[in-house]
Amino acid sequence: MYFKVKIESKIGIKFKSIAERGEKCVESALQLADVYGSKSIRGNNFSVWGGISSFCEFDNPNALDSKIWKEVRKGEYFPKMNTKIGKSINAEIDNLNTISKIELNNIVGLDGEDSMFSSIGFNRNNKEYFGFTTWDNSGYQHQEDCIEITETEYKELFKL
Repeated sequence: MYFKVKIESKIGIKFKSIAERGEKCVESALQLADVYGSKSIRGNNFSVWGGISSFCEFDNPNALDSKIWKEVRKGEYFPKMNTKIGKSINAEIDNLNTISKIELNNIVGLDGEDSMFSSIGFNRNNKEYFGFTTWDNSGYQHQEDCIEITETEYKELFKL
């Protein structure tokens, strides 16, 4: 299901606020990555914005201290939890702000068991509208500010 929401609407204002907070979360995570020589990150799996599940794109991954870092995916690393330094880095990661999938879903009144594992699709690359999608089997009953549209209109509106 596809929806558009006017930016100035009640839900649009909530989307704008969460997106601004989300940008700050990502910025903080990237700053932490930079401290450890990483140029990019894979975000936290249960978050829409922020957090770190792995550090990526090191200039020289072979130079990483294998006592501190473990490769969790090809070319992606995470601090080991059996060292003091690894635990310290992990504590820094844990202290990063994040926006959870549940928090984003709650803006449009979508909650339930699936909310932690699946988030609405969210687009904000339009000057008049925010867009979001839900999974078809969610039983979602859209709120007043949310206008259901076709997939074609959604793709045109958000240039997908």
